[in-house]
Amino acid sequence: AKLLCRGETLGCFQLESPAMRSLLVQMQARTARDTIQAIALIRPGPASGGLKESFCRRIRGQEHPTPPHPCLAELLGDQQGLLLYEENVMETIALVTGSSLAEGDLVRRALLQAIGSNDQEKLKRLGDEFIAAGIGNNFGATDARQLWQYLQRFGRYCFNKSHSASY
Repeated sequence: AKLLCRGETLGCFQLESPAMRSLLVQMQARTARDTIQAIALIRPGPASGGLKESFCRRIRGQEHPTPPHPCLAELLGDQQGLLLYEENVMETIALVTGSSLAEGDLVRRALLQAIGSNDQEKLKRLGDEFIAAGIGNNFGATDARQLWQYLQRFGRYCFNKSHSASY
């Protein structure tokens, strides 16, 4: 743990780049969970999207760990209120729409495929279905719309937790 929080990880797969060592120091990483989160945060998307910086500010108490919606507080509690993994997309979809995790995963896959292919028509259809299901599950239209926009932004660069853990 002492080596992690000091960034003394040269020779450790996925933990030895200068950027990663700096992140481990900023996070004061000490646990396997911290390391898994760091691996997800160091990816180009989260790094370029400001997620890494926000996460570190939240750990240091410089930014309140507010999730994108209060319903996600428990789900994202150990992640400083931020979506870090693809699984968070699936879980958020299931929570907002009242669907199963399997159904949430199907929508997640369709969302990521539509983002990857820049299929605006499919993104709009998926968004309309998500918002309608959210409203049907007692979410306000504004909240459902904002969460869908957040999922779309996050979906552009999300990383699978099992990949992060296995690294």
